[in-house]
Amino acid sequence: MANEKHSESSLVAKALVDENKNASIAKISSDNNFCSIYVSKYRMNKEVGFERKLFQMLEDFQLYYRNIPSGVDTINLILHENQLHQEIESELIQRISSELSADKVTIQRNLALIMLIGGEMNHNVDSIARAANVLAKKEINIEMIHMSHGSSKISLVLGVKAHDEPKAVAALHREFFAGVSV
Repeated sequence: MANEKHSESSLVAKALVDENKNASIAKISSDNNFCSIYVSKYRMNKEVGFERKLFQMLEDFQLYYRNIPSGVDTINLILHENQLHQEIESELIQRISSELSADKVTIQRNLALIMLIGGEMNHNVDSIARAANVLAKKEINIEMIHMSHGSSKISLVLGVKAHDEPKAVAALHREFFAGVSV
């Protein structure tokens, strides 16, 4: 992620990857100061051009996204929080609601994204369960989850409250890199 080299939460080193070759997770990285624009509309997936119109609105406000988890009737636009000023927020919500006839539009601030990056994650059936379980044990709610398949790796992005980021990264590191020296 953007400040991986500087983040205390980034518990990543080539030595970890080399020493942890058989693990499902090769790397953990995190960054914070994100927000989510949640848009819900019944049968959104059947409406031709819905996403294009939504992305045009982002362009109109000069906003760019970091991640886009979506479902059949929902889409979450993850942005760097410093882009979405209060004066833009109200107008954007109003436009999405009226121009796209969205059922619900909400903005959630103070999010951190934690990325668990592949290795053998795509061949390991319990990676997501292990990550969710360790966070649940620490009473950290997963606000957002997105899985991305690449040509040879897989990544899992977890959104948590920004104040939970250090505790979440430390717990995930212990879970996936226990016994691996840095």
